[in-house]
Amino acid sequence: MTLRQLPAFASEEEEANWWFENREQHAEDFVKAFAEGRVKVGRIADRIAAAKQATAITLCAEDALKAVRIADEKKIDVQTYLAELIHDALKADLRSTAQENSGTEGPGAAIPDHASRSRLLER
Repeated sequence: MTLRQLPAFASEEEEANWWFENREQHAEDFVKAFAEGRVKVGRIADRIAAAKQATAITLCAEDALKAVRIADEKKIDVQTYLAELIHDALKADLRSTAQENSGTEGPGAAIPDHASRSRLLER
């Protein structure tokens, strides 16, 4: 299996044009990959469905009591408080990872878009 490096695109329009102009080669690659059993049907749908399921977490008694106290102070349900806390922590972690990967810092640093992510395709 050979990996193909995609070109760097200056814009989303340039990328869209490249995909359109090379659509026949991509179709051939897909048919070949499917014939070789490298295409997994439904994997993304399965991952999305799994992500939508509720997840249970276990907190130690000390952390659970802290969460209840803070939620009471904020006058919100403890589950709501914990969901907000996890959401904010995940967002901060993504920003931090993006800053480490892009070399930018500060509150204005953005999470990289699809054009700056890894550009490898299976051939």
